[in-house]
Amino acid sequence: MSEIIPQGEWAEPEVMQQWREVVAKRASLTMGGDGGTPTKAMCMEAKFPEASARALYLLSETDLSKNEIARQCGFMKIQLDRLAMANAPTLEHNRPELAKRFTNIAKKTAVVLEKRLERLMEDNNLLDATPINHLAILAGVSVDKAAALSGVATNIVEHRVGLSLDDAAKMIEAARARATQKLKGEAIEAEVVK
Repeated sequence: MSEIIPQGEWAEPEVMQQWREVVAKRASLTMGGDGGTPTKAMCMEAKFPEASARALYLLSETDLSKNEIARQCGFMKIQLDRLAMANAPTLEHNRPELAKRFTNIAKKTAVVLEKRLERLMEDNNLLDATPINHLAILAGVSVDKAAALSGVATNIVEHRVGLSLDDAAKMIEAARARATQKLKGEAIEAEVVK
């Protein structure tokens, strides 16, 4: 794989520098401690530093899927998974800050949405022009989010436990044995006459 260098700036300069330092630190390590094999031989952070820094940034700061991040950075998904696993402590360290930022965005978005909905309700022409499916989606998402924030289960997973093949085979064998016993008890001896 040849390195795909992201075009332009992919974050604020100080944020890009932070992730480049994380990548450089990992690339400078040796396997097995001091005197071990340099990680450069196998380390994506050493081979593809800019793409690795961008991938770690996207993993930490966005809600993009791993497939999309891998595509944008020129990695296979398995390579991205390895990169994420090797840098898990750094990624986990940033998670609370990211959660706080997205909570703030969610609050602001809810206020804007509420204002737009109030304007929509006040103008019958605008309300009539709004496709019903948009209103239905808004209602469904709102109900789901309200339930999630209230601690109500939004998904119910049912686990069914059935018999194993061994259990079924034993039951069939037991039924055959009962049928055989029953037939033996009801059997009538007869002589075949020619």
